[in-house]
Amino acid sequence: VLAGLLACMGGLLFLDRLASLRLLNLLPDRPKAHLLQTVEALRAFSADGRTLAASVFAGLLFQGVIIVNCAWLASGLGIELSLAAWAVVLCVMSLVLLLPVSVAGIGLRDITLVGILGAVGVGPELALALSFALLGLQLIMAAAGGFLTALPAKSGRRP
Repeated sequence: VLAGLLACMGGLLFLDRLASLRLLNLLPDRPKAHLLQTVEALRAFSADGRTLAASVFAGLLFQGVIIVNCAWLASGLGIELSLAAWAVVLCVMSLVLLLPVSVAGIGLRDITLVGILGAVGVGPELALALSFALLGLQLIMAAAGGFLTALPAKSGRRP
């Protein structure tokens, strides 16, 4: 499903504006508006090579930090895997978390980690402990972001 969506977005990006609009007009209004905004943003980013390169670099750096952070948390629990293995685990877990069937991924993250890590010999109690640690970290980061958003802006404007 994700590959299909990415392929469709890529196709819309490379079509001219008129052809993209004709295709998007086949969709209901709400998804059409979101897709149109996404296509326009992609066109804006891809028009400037430096901006595109900076965005890709920032995304790769962010994912690298997430992988190292998860490996570090797991190491503290006694779960030792290579960074490449953690990259695969987090990729699968991220795709599963896209399913709109739970709040904050509770349950999905747990069962995914128990299943994947169980396949490499990690006990379910350690995998579940890691899942709770990741959820706790996610909640702490969300609270920090909420706190920073609630602070008054110096210039009087909100980002």
